[in-house]
Amino acid sequence: MALYNTHMTGDELRLVDYTISALAHREQTKVWSVIVTIFGDLTKNQGDEISGPLLSMIMEKIGIRPEAMRVAIHRLRKDNWIESRKEGRVSQYRLSAKGYAESEAARPRIYASVQALDQNSGKDWHLLLQEPGKDFGQRDPNQIEIVPNTFLGTGLAKQTPSGAFVIQFTDLNAPEWVKQKILPNALLSAYEQFQLSLTKISEKLLSQSQPNRLEAAIIRILIIHNWRRLLLRHPEAADAFFPDSWAGRECRKLVTSILAKLPENNLDALSRELETSQKPTVRKL
Repeated sequence: MALYNTHMTGDELRLVDYTISALAHREQTKVWSVIVTIFGDLTKNQGDEISGPLLSMIMEKIGIRPEAMRVAIHRLRKDNWIESRKEGRVSQYRLSAKGYAESEAARPRIYASVQALDQNSGKDWHLLLQEPGKDFGQRDPNQIEIVPNTFLGTGLAKQTPSGAFVIQFTDLNAPEWVKQKILPNALLSAYEQFQLSLTKISEKLLSQSQPNRLEAAIIRILIIHNWRRLLLRHPEAADAFFPDSWAGRECRKLVTSILAKLPENNLDALSRELETSQKPTVRKL
């Protein structure tokens, strides 16, 4: 089954409806991961809070059931990733110090433009080899394990385990089996499908009226969530390994372009719009 419902491309679909149909209804959607994305995009400062009603509304629009959201919230609180408090009868949620630090660490990779990556990426590589059978210990998660206890990474080796053999070099000529190790065909295909969905979203954004703030928030969250999940399926070194020949580069351009055209998520504005939408309509007799 395709990762993305790219067949639902009817021009009659509104932008937000197409985005939900293409990016939300997927197999094995992890609800806690969606919540991680929501907090990552909506909370810019440590201590920013998302109310229960606002979080519930976003999840409902995406198609996630309330009971699934409650289970995911419980898991994230248990893992010390989010914290909560009561304000009257309304729950308020915020990132813990741990959750905020992890979100900030991931932000540059998720939101960086192609130009920024090109400026910051060098042509230096390193190879770490550890004695066979010996535990490698803690290592850089962005390094690629080519074969057991042999890791490839960009730049200088930041973490060098005791006894490891380190090789620094600039010229990389990798055979096909190494490329497959970094980006398997299934992952390359997922990027290509995501690119098709992003292209259609970009076209609709230009041809249709601007979505309201709540719709824009849902579009942003779904795009960032799918983008983040793809990025986390491979080491960061792949960005330098395949600079021109894979769909990930074009996906980054489209993600950056679409997000720039949508209003940036603002918690206060979203909360006000939610309150307005929930106010009962007074009919004049």
